[in-house]
Amino acid sequence: MKKQNFKLVRIAAFLSVLFAASFGQDTTFANNDGKLQDGKTVNFFDTEQKPTLIKKPQIVYPEIAKKLDIEGTVIVSLIIDENGKIESARILKSVEMLDNAALEAAKKMLFKPGKVKNKTVKVRMNFPFRFKLK
Repeated sequence: MKKQNFKLVRIAAFLSVLFAASFGQDTTFANNDGKLQDGKTVNFFDTEQKPTLIKKPQIVYPEIAKKLDIEGTVIVSLIIDENGKIESARILKSVEMLDNAALEAAKKMLFKPGKVKNKTVKVRMNFPFRFKLK
């Protein structure tokens, strides 16, 4: 029983280090003195004022996906720049035959920019695109 507990503790420690390492680089947006670093991307939950969706274009449901009754949710990771425009978009959760339609719609989105310390910042956030046939 002690061996199992020790293994669980080691696994938990490893996962916490892995988790911290994978998020630590991207979420750093302030120097040790608390001043914002220009050009750094801030994670959505680190913003004081969240980006607000202003324009979401109509999603074009691919005809082949309709014919094959493909439905699902594509999750897209967005980088929203200081002006609220999409700087980059990439697929986090894929649904075959729907990904391109989600990316095309994502690139046309417009947001009210996020803010930290009353300054507009680049923000990384995930956005779901739901495809459902009627």
